[in-house]
Amino acid sequence: MMPAMTSHPGWPRRIVQPAQAPSVETLACSGQGWLWLDGALDADLEEKVVALTPGFDHHWLWRDTAWAYSSPGYRHGPLLTRVNADLLQRFVEDWAPRQMGVLIFAPDDAHASPHLQALHQMLAPDGLPLRFNLTATRQLEELCEGLAPHRLAEWFGPIRGVIWRTPDADGAQWLRIDLPDSDAAASMSGYEDIYTLHEADEDAINQASFEWFMRETVRRTLPPDFAATDPAAHAKLLRQFSIFATEAGQIGLVIERDVRHYIGLRLRFPQQPFEKDTELRTILAQQTVPGLQRLHHAEQRLNQIHAVSASGLAT
Repeated sequence: MMPAMTSHPGWPRRIVQPAQAPSVETLACSGQGWLWLDGALDADLEEKVVALTPGFDHHWLWRDTAWAYSSPGYRHGPLLTRVNADLLQRFVEDWAPRQMGVLIFAPDDAHASPHLQALHQMLAPDGLPLRFNLTATRQLEELCEGLAPHRLAEWFGPIRGVIWRTPDADGAQWLRIDLPDSDAAASMSGYEDIYTLHEADEDAINQASFEWFMRETVRRTLPPDFAATDPAAHAKLLRQFSIFATEAGQIGLVIERDVRHYIGLRLRFPQQPFEKDTELRTILAQQTVPGLQRLHHAEQRLNQIHAVSASGLAT
């Protein structure tokens, strides 16, 4: 039986904060800004950057490194350029919505560039390499939310802030992380040490990933102003989301798509069939059957129950 509904704090961000789209005023208040842009996503990226900035205040981060001489080459890696008003406008209107890059704040590129050159791969606790890209904004957010403060300082080194845009076509957000001045990375023996995840890091990032998923599920399901218009009902619904996610795990649903589908069924249909209907409970408990198939069969059963109930009420 489902416990009585009580309020729930939700899964708020702790480190990453919502932001406005960056502007010239943002640059004036935040220090020197740099655009980190992914050349793999635009074959003509350098020409577009050059057209919007005087001189040669940009460079390919992988040029003259080992990665430059392996396929597909340094132009498929990141380009770093000092930002100006024209570049910022292009970033806000085009590159950021296409998930092509992020806006970085750092004192100078002499210190930031070596750090950013190495920031393309991390090692799991078991030693396996994991690709990392600043344009993978979910991964970036999970790292920022999951890593302990000292590890976050090591991870970003001389970088003092990052602004990026989420990829959602509808309801996209600008997000920002600000980092305090720190010399935490100075004592590290090398970038491999910095970008090797410890078991505690991995556990924390996994928890941050779950919290991201729950925030995103709530965002996709509830009206954006629901928390403001009815905070009590919103808090109780968050409690339901939490309970239903736990139930999904108990019946062996592990793919996010399936967990979200199950939560949707629990919100759409009454509680009683999930507790009392033997056929429905049997369908959901068959863990040897793929999750999506079980959910389709469960939805068919729930619609049958609803149809019978509606027919009874009509007569």
